[in-house]
Amino acid sequence: MRPRTGALLVVGLGIGVIAFSASAQQQRSLAARAAQQAPGQSRPLAIDWNAVDQQAKAGPNIRGLRTNSKFMAANKAEIDKIAIPVMLPTDPDLAANLKIFANGPFYSASSSSNGMSLLIQGSGRSFALAPATARALPNASMASRIPADGIVIEQTEAGLDASFTRFGASYSVALECAKAHADTRCSDPAYVKGVIARMMVVRPGSAP
Repeated sequence: MRPRTGALLVVGLGIGVIAFSASAQQQRSLAARAAQQAPGQSRPLAIDWNAVDQQAKAGPNIRGLRTNSKFMAANKAEIDKIAIPVMLPTDPDLAANLKIFANGPFYSASSSSNGMSLLIQGSGRSFALAPATARALPNASMASRIPADGIVIEQTEAGLDASFTRFGASYSVALECAKAHADTRCSDPAYVKGVIARMMVVRPGSAP
């Protein structure tokens, strides 16, 4: 699924997912402006639950159920508070020590092992940017900034940030390493793309 384009920013209570490519400084500035808007100015993203059900039958989900079975059983109540598809890692090292925090249309999941930390964030709401904010975007053409695979990756001081959409919701995956430049997990975009490709999706109990 290709990301939506246009002057659209997805934010929520400490979780920010930028739906376009911008520098970290620009992201923080735009997120702060959007967060100042009234909650009534946000809108829910349309979730394709049929696509979620189809993905649940695919290989990554079948493997992920084995890897995350204990985590999902222990955190079922928390997962069921989430109103969007819940994407989780299936790599055993990333799934180890996994924690999840629900907030309705937003959630975050994190883990840390083998010298690397993982943060997954999901959002099911969007804010339309004010005209002045939209003009501050780095490029007037959003479509030209979205890669063919729909995954926007930014190199950070500590690792890699990747943002993308799935099933109509917006997600981000952040990887941080103690030695970011020497650790290919935090310097090679192919690694984070592989993490995303292998992720499983969970349909929470609150889903329609």
